[in-house]
Amino acid sequence: MAQILEAVVDLQRHIQPKQPAPFRGHRLSSSHLGLLFVLSHRSQCTPSDLATHLQITPGAVTQLVTRLRDAELVVSTRHPDDSRSVILTLTEAAQVHVAEFESSVLNKSLPLFNSLSDAELATLAALLHRAGERT
Repeated sequence: MAQILEAVVDLQRHIQPKQPAPFRGHRLSSSHLGLLFVLSHRSQCTPSDLATHLQITPGAVTQLVTRLRDAELVVSTRHPDDSRSVILTLTEAAQVHVAEFESSVLNKSLPLFNSLSDAELATLAALLHRAGERT
């Protein structure tokens, strides 16, 4: 298990920016970026959905969303079926910036996996997803 953790940390070190990356002129934490990426891959999301997915408290989601909303990266609209809840979505500009940032990270990461076959990549992806499943 220690070898797996060491390999994961090593990969993360190669993939992750050395410092919080500028994003539309804002320096965002990895928590902010994680929230933006979740929203970019879902058509709509409630704060409760985010808290569950990111395994953080609803209060932490509120703090993250407040900063992102102030930066005009996220918008909140009333939930159509539950007036006590909101739906969070990325602004159009944020969608473009997230896609560009994600593409940059992907391009930087690709050489790390050149030695793996397509089958090995598929196996690795399946294993990582399974290991990361939340109970």
